[in-house]
Amino acid sequence: QGAVLSEYHYDEQHRLKEHRVHPLDHNGEVTGHYHYRRSYQYDANSNLRLLTDSRKGQNSYAYDPLDRLTEVIGFINHVEHFAHDPAGNLLSQSYNGQGRSHGKIKGNRLLMQGDCHFDYDAYGNLIRERRGAGQRLVRHYRYDSQHRLIGITLPDGSDVAYRYDTFGRRIAKDMDVKITQFLWERDGLTPKKSTKKVSKSGLFKAAMCTNPAPSNPWPCSKVMAL
Repeated sequence: QGAVLSEYHYDEQHRLKEHRVHPLDHNGEVTGHYHYRRSYQYDANSNLRLLTDSRKGQNSYAYDPLDRLTEVIGFINHVEHFAHDPAGNLLSQSYNGQGRSHGKIKGNRLLMQGDCHFDYDAYGNLIRERRGAGQRLVRHYRYDSQHRLIGITLPDGSDVAYRYDTFGRRIAKDMDVKITQFLWERDGLTPKKSTKKVSKSGLFKAAMCTNPAPSNPWPCSKVMAL
């Protein structure tokens, strides 16, 4: 395909109106007709109404009075329909007349989808996910007093732990083989840093990472017995 140039055009409401991909010559100049083009049209509520693709054709979209997607007529004459409950939860979806349910919902909480069953605490936090034959594959979720996710136990017994600073921002994710630090500057998340844990003599798992700044609130060093 070679080098290409992508152009994006927006309407007066800053919505994406057109995307074009042009081929470039060895001097970086646009040559000939575009390779690919997509255009977008919106309804009065800024919902995407029509997508025109130079390769595949058109997709049209319909919505209910609450701006929930109810119908998609696709590129290759496929038709999808969607049904929602009064709270906006997706209840069912049909594809060319073949329908399927999206699970049981009670109290605005999803209880079951496919072979997955979900349990919640009194505050509405997801605490357990059960799936597989006999629901034997179980994933547990743990929260602190402020309802922040602090740990997950996976079906294989391994654990994932999360740490937060005093402002409630997640600063670390600790897995069996890796520690990921989330570094913050003011209210913005800077690129995260991952450090692999090292195994020595089959007796200990040692992990250490340097603090990139004195203000880092979590010293990322520890030794754990296997």
